[in-house]
This record gives sequence, C-alpha cells and structure tokens, in this order.
Amino acid sequence: MFPLAEMDRLNQSSPDIIGQTEIDHVLAPLCDAISAGAGDAVFPNRASRIKEAHFDMSGLFG
Repeated sequence: MFPLAEMDRLNQSSPDIIGQTEIDHVLAPLCDAISAGAGDAVFPNRASRIKEAHFDMSGLFG
C-alpha cells in the first residue's frame, strides 16, 4: 500500500500526534450528521472508548 521507501517513516513517532482518541469518536459524529442516532448504532461502545480531554467535534457537522 505504501512505497517501501516510506515504510520506515510510518514507524517514527511524532511529538505533534500522540493518538489518544479512538476512531469511534471521529466517525460516529459523521454518522450522526447523516442520520440522528446512527453513531450509537454503528459504534455501540463509543462511550467506553478512549477520548482526549478536549476533543470536540460538535461544531464540525452542525
């Protein structure tokens, strides 16, 4: 999928991106924007998933 020359770069950590929010919290609001309540249907356990303290997507699709 990625060129071999870039594979080493994928294993390097970035100080700017530490990955504390699980994808459920990113994609569920998109589902909710398409159909109210769909986020919980598609990601039923999102409330128990890890999320950064100040993560907020409420204004992104509204």
